[in-house]
Amino acid sequence: VLAGAAVDGGWLALLGIGFCGAYTTFSTLALELWSAFEDGRRREVVANAALSLALGLPAAYLGIWLAS
Repeated sequence: VLAGAAVDGGWLALLGIGFCGAYTTFSTLALELWSAFEDGRRREVVANAALSLALGLPAAYLGIWLAS
């Protein structure tokens, strides 16, 4: 989509790397949660998901705040 929209090289790199990084991070989290769930480690699933949200959302807010 970015290449087809003729996005400038710098923006293409930034957005492409950002998208790929976010996608692989999310897919790794989903895989880890699913593997723990299948193994019956329910507490680990809940703790991992809760900590990811509890630490990730404030980190995202901090990043937005620092960038503005």
